[in-house]
Amino acid sequence: MKFSVSTKPLISGVNLAIVDANITRYYPKSSVVYISASNTTLTIHHDGEFVSTSINFKGSGDGADSSVYVDAALFKKLVGTLSGSDRVVFEFTGDCLILHSGSSKYMLQKAASTMDFIPNVISEITSAELDKAITIDVSDWKAIKSSQLYVKSDASSNVLYTLVYVSSDGDALVCDMDNSLLTHSSISGIEETCMIQDTVVNVLASITSGVLVKRDDKFVVASITDAYECLASFAPIYESDEVGSYNADMIIGLMQSNNDTSMLAKTADLKKAMSQASMLAPRGYTINCDFTGEYIDFKTPTMECKIPVVNGPVNSYTLKFNPDLFGKVVSHLPSDDVTIRPTYNGDEIVGITCECDYLTVVLGACE
Repeated sequence: MKFSVSTKPLISGVNLAIVDANITRYYPKSSVVYISASNTTLTIHHDGEFVSTSINFKGSGDGADSSVYVDAALFKKLVGTLSGSDRVVFEFTGDCLILHSGSSKYMLQKAASTMDFIPNVISEITSAELDKAITIDVSDWKAIKSSQLYVKSDASSNVLYTLVYVSSDGDALVCDMDNSLLTHSSISGIEETCMIQDTVVNVLASITSGVLVKRDDKFVVASITDAYECLASFAPIYESDEVGSYNADMIIGLMQSNNDTSMLAKTADLKKAMSQASMLAPRGYTINCDFTGEYIDFKTPTMECKIPVVNGPVNSYTLKFNPDLFGKVVSHLPSDDVTIRPTYNGDEIVGITCECDYLTVVLGACE
């Protein structure tokens, strides 16, 4: 079988179908991509953990229906280099896949040990489903990925907090309870309260545009152009599924504003202070932070750095933090300015809350 497809949409589509972050040695099936062809359609299918993506390209084929598994990362990298010609021809042989581009050809060996890798087939979106679809704001999912997903820990003592919580009101929570690091935004837009894996967020953040369709116990994301139809399928997790409660109300309650004790700081100043602390301080240290009406004073055994603030609190307070966690927080803040205020447990200050643009972050202090 040989199948000819236009190069430009092929490159764009492969970038949608195969998300680099979803290729992992911990999920062997993600290391390969399933490619099949009929006389009219080329299908590229990739299964990440908890999410499957299929993309169908229009084109022309000659010969019997054919399919092959090849290395996913290698295939994506190779396709990305084939922009020199208008069309790419897929040639299926018994042992390999050959890609023809202009006068050049490239051979990809058939992946070994794929007998148990059965593609999770995604059926096409119907007109009735499209009538009920939710439009996805891809920029919001890019924001969630860049400013919240770093918090997720696969080593969490509670499996719930390896997940991303979304609500029908648009909330998105990503939390590391073991390290008292909580993030919240109100931009998810799924319109259903459930939990999803980080691999799903990676897919939602990678598409160029699309809609979300509810199909039985799954969601299907559809991104459709004149050249291809890309579909991604995933199953959400619900608190009623015996995994327990995410305690979203309690977490969001901790983030309630108290403007009487807030201050405004420059994100760049915070980043510089944390970078200096990481360079100079000994391993295993904590960083002392004095929050005053005029500045935040960062202190370690080998440095002291004061950064100015605006409208600081009348009553100063001092907290200790894990510098690695503090550094991660400030490095993922999405705006130039950040409002900082104390986080309370009753009358006790137990950490800080950082607010900027769409994002709220709570970082607990060290005892």
